[in-house]
Amino acid sequence: YPASNYNFIGCEFDKDTFSAINYMLNVKEVPSFALFNLDVLNLIKTSFEGEYAHFDIDLCQTFSKYKNYVEEALKRKIVQKGGIISFTFSCRDVGIKKTAESILGKTEFQKLDKKLKASKNANEIRGGYTLPTINKWLKKICGKNFEVAVEPFTYMDTCSMVAGSIRRIN
Repeated sequence: YPASNYNFIGCEFDKDTFSAINYMLNVKEVPSFALFNLDVLNLIKTSFEGEYAHFDIDLCQTFSKYKNYVEEALKRKIVQKGGIISFTFSCRDVGIKKTAESILGKTEFQKLDKKLKASKNANEIRGGYTLPTINKWLKKICGKNFEVAVEPFTYMDTCSMVAGSIRRIN
């Protein structure tokens, strides 16, 4: 999937959605856009260092199950220096408590758990365990090659979501 041949590359795993998007791209005659019917992790794993100017991992899936996509993109340094890797995750995450405890540590997790159970703040409840867990996770994974470009934030789509981005600095 050589990125140099296109201005934009998209991945869609679901065959029906892929067909619908592909049809619209052809109807609208979108120039220099490649769409692949595969899981974006496959694209990340076959990418080389600095292949992309920017990379959007718009999964709308759960953090606990899909955080490895972002970790793999950072490990491979798939964006050029100054490039942005953005991400979205759903806050509807069955496995988030276990993931939160492993990332935050037992004491910090217990404080968060108690705070959320007592909270009446809608934004705090919306971010739930996901937002504070992602914030701590980013501090761990950015290392010396990346920095947080946009602090993770919550928003509403069909469910509560978290979005953010990371910039490559080295």
